[in-house]
Amino acid sequence: MNHLILMVLFVVIGLILQTVKQVGQWTIPRWAPFVSWSIAILLFLSTSFVIIEQDKIGHLKRVLFSKDMPPGQIIAFDGQKGPQADILGPGFHLIPLVNILYDVEQFPVVEIPKGSYGLLTAKDGEPLGARQYIAKGWSDKKFNDLLNAKNFLQEGGQKGPQLNVLRPGTYRINYYLFDVKRQPALNVKAGEVAVIKSNVQEHDDCPSSEEVAHSVKAASGSAMSVTLVPKGCIGVWTEPLLPGRYYLNEEAYTATIIPTRARTWVYLGGYDKRRIDLTVSDDGKIHQEASSRNIPKPKGAADQAIIVTAEGWRIPLDVRVVVQVDP
Repeated sequence: MNHLILMVLFVVIGLILQTVKQVGQWTIPRWAPFVSWSIAILLFLSTSFVIIEQDKIGHLKRVLFSKDMPPGQIIAFDGQKGPQADILGPGFHLIPLVNILYDVEQFPVVEIPKGSYGLLTAKDGEPLGARQYIAKGWSDKKFNDLLNAKNFLQEGGQKGPQLNVLRPGTYRINYYLFDVKRQPALNVKAGEVAVIKSNVQEHDDCPSSEEVAHSVKAASGSAMSVTLVPKGCIGVWTEPLLPGRYYLNEEAYTATIIPTRARTWVYLGGYDKRRIDLTVSDDGKIHQEASSRNIPKPKGAADQAIIVTAEGWRIPLDVRVVVQVDP
């Protein structure tokens, strides 16, 4: 603001010096007004450029000579006060009176390291629908529009957590609009699959909630009591994720790792082993003496021994089972 006052002051002084040729006995030189105007031009130029560092993002916040934003709006467009949608990349930028009309802030570029992804949360945009808890997704072709604050707001972007995530890489995004939270990627190892439960619907041809409820009711009491749905629908997907790395939004999807390697389950112990010793006395009478010993279930066993009944006898059987889950 002080620079602006000085610019106006030197312009006025130049006009005065051009009009008034002499002050008392002192004659004003012809070049005097041009000196005053040159100083005003230098002051104007000094307030009209900004240099953004290579690893930074320039953010502008308009503070003077603009109209206020409507209530509830966070990001300002052209002609409005407040945080601006446009950002500045690295380098020299010539913008008239930028250092007077705006507060200029520099933030570091967003870096997502290998093996991680970035969760995006928008602070402005259209409100979520009544049955939404996460914003609708953007196609891969329009992903750059999602990251451009002006396009995001003009094309119906929704405020709140976003379905799309940032994959490993470097991004220049508007900090005034987006918060970024780094999360570890989902790693499905060899010999495993990930069963996905989705909380969002990404396609229009998904079964309705009534159809899913009817399927679950029909399957009750059977070996499968959970209805599977196509990938991209709400529910447990029919298609598991095979070994690999996935940048899966944990706000939208829940992954359960299921081993698919052959495993051995043993059922041992957990019963009392009884023994009866028989002896015959000299007079021919049979005497019996009972003893028992507890056989504990060993650590790592799937469960205790299997108890079978044969002719009234309860017989514990140690069992070894080899099992494998179909991916």
